Amino acid sequence: MRLRIKKLNAVSGVLAGLLLLTTLAGAKAQRTGAFTDIQSQELVFGGHPGGDDGTGPVRDISFELYAPPAYDPADPPGLLVFISPVIRGKPPDRLQATLREQNLIWISVNDSGDRTEDLERMIEAYGSLTYALDHYKIDHSRHYLGGFGGGARVASLFAQDYPQFFNGYLFFSGADNWRDPENRNLAYINRLRFAFVTGANDQGAARTRAAFESFEAAGLENIEFFEIKGLSHRLPDAEEFSEAIDFLNARPR
Repeated sequence: MRLRIKKLNAVSGVLAGLLLLTTLAGAKAQRTGAFTDIQSQELVFGGHPGGDDGTGPVRDISFELYAPPAYDPADPPGLLVFISPVIRGKPPDRLQATLREQNLIWISVNDSGDRTEDLERMIEAYGSLTYALDHYKIDHSRHYLGGFGGGARVASLFAQDYPQFFNGYLFFSGADNWRDPENRNLAYINRLRFAFVTGANDQGAARTRAAFESFEAAGLENIEFFEIKGLSHRLPDAEEFSEAIDFLNARPR
């Protein structure tokens, strides 16, 4: 099921161009800590991201960020774009120390969540990447996309169709199965890293494991399944969260 992802092909060239422009733009502002920043879609995308057919967000975009206080362009942080299942994209307070230790910027979109269409959430995730590249110097070997629950499912769709924008993927308590055994992106995708994380007490644990197994059956090698004892349907604590990041940080086998 394509979930109307074909519509994104109409703006794929624009997105690729924006990635190049924002990569060259460098760091405009270097605000750190936890904060919210509201930007118009014109500033984020250089116009309406969906073109004349009206596809894509039609509102200002509220970004939720956490940037390590020790941010240093000479030691660029990595980036975790996070697709939230709820309308708030703020990282849990218990994970902020991990983000600092991992030298990782978190960015997510508010006022979205599982009630928002998949295509719009994918465009928002791309907009989060362009925002971060436009405002910070980022380690380009550590562009990660993650999500929780329904957000993880959307991240898994993005990974299969547009893998060139991120180096690694984090699927917390959810993911879609590998859909296309003849995926033309498979050779490229196999250079990336994928972490599937779920709690042993999570009602969605079986679905997450099934998705992992389908990626593994497709021939992907740089993947790992993390089942956390005692964890229910929520993001893991700092130690387990950091272990998943460590897996993404490692070089592909």
